[in-house]
Amino acid sequence: MLLADRLKAVRTREKVTQAVLCEEVGLSISTLKKYESNLRIEISLVSLQKIVAHPRYRKYALWLLTGDVSALSEQVSPL
Repeated sequence: MLLADRLKAVRTREKVTQAVLCEEVGLSISTLKKYESNLRIEISLVSLQKIVAHPRYRKYALWLLTGDVSALSEQVSPL
C-alpha cells in the first residue's frame, strides 16, 4: 500500500476531511492533496512529524511508515 493510500485510510478512519487534518497538524491543504493524490511521492520528514506528533494520529505512526502494527506500543492500523 502506498503512503498516499495510508494517509487517506487514516483520515477515513478518523472521519476527518483534508481541511480538518491540515488545520489540526499545521499542514497546507495543497501539500496534503499532493501527498494523497500521489503527485508528491516522498513525504517530507517535517510533514510526517506534524501528522504523527498529533495526539489523534500518533497511534498510526508505525503503520504510516511501515504498514505494520504493534499492540504492545498501541500502534494500530485504520483498516
